[in-house]
Amino acid sequence: MRNILEKSLINKSGIYMIVNLVNKKFYVGSATSNKLHIRFKAHLLYCIGSDIIAKAVEKSGLLNFAFVIIELYDKEINNKDKKSLWEIETEYLKRLNPPYNILRFAGTSFGLKHSDITKKYMKDNYSQERKDFIRNLNKGKIFPEEVREKMRQNAYKRSSMSLSTRKKCGLSASKPVTAYSIDGSVYRNEPSMTKLAVYLGVNPKTLRLAIRSGKLVKKKWLIKFDVIQ
Repeated sequence: MRNILEKSLINKSGIYMIVNLVNKKFYVGSATSNKLHIRFKAHLLYCIGSDIIAKAVEKSGLLNFAFVIIELYDKEINNKDKKSLWEIETEYLKRLNPPYNILRFAGTSFGLKHSDITKKYMKDNYSQERKDFIRNLNKGKIFPEEVREKMRQNAYKRSSMSLSTRKKCGLSASKPVTAYSIDGSVYRNEPSMTKLAVYLGVNPKTLRLAIRSGKLVKKKWLIKFDVIQ
């Protein structure tokens, strides 16, 4: 069946339905060009398309499911114009209210839960290059004063870490930190690294590196942990 679908649905797109023949529950989805047979394999053969369907297949057995094509399109529909396909799928979702669908609007991930296999795939493909890109998105960015003030207020409202959590993070619960001006005067004292970082508009990692290296932060402040007597 897999080979037949690959040959008969090549380059086609459309709306499909997966039906449990035992309890008559069903799922509605859409696929862009040349992806219909992939949806079939993902949902019913590999059980990675939907946790709900995967559990249903495990309970009722693969032979008790039908893969039904509701609408088939010969016109090529790629990722750029798939919104038109989503609109048609959404109409089916609203009209039929399929029991196996978590979402009621096509193209949105609200309420979506990934399977353990999907989560592992996403984790394996979360490369160091992508991590570095995300980490550096705000690097060197200067936030407006009103934004910084909101960040400060949110930091003050945030509940404190437990002692065990702070120890895991390498922080002491009784270790306030201070930013000194170049002339040696106290610029700002905070009870935690996080709150001082928010006040200065930098990342806490920047402060930790500055403490270790003795370098100034933004060429203005020397950061030190307060000495506990």
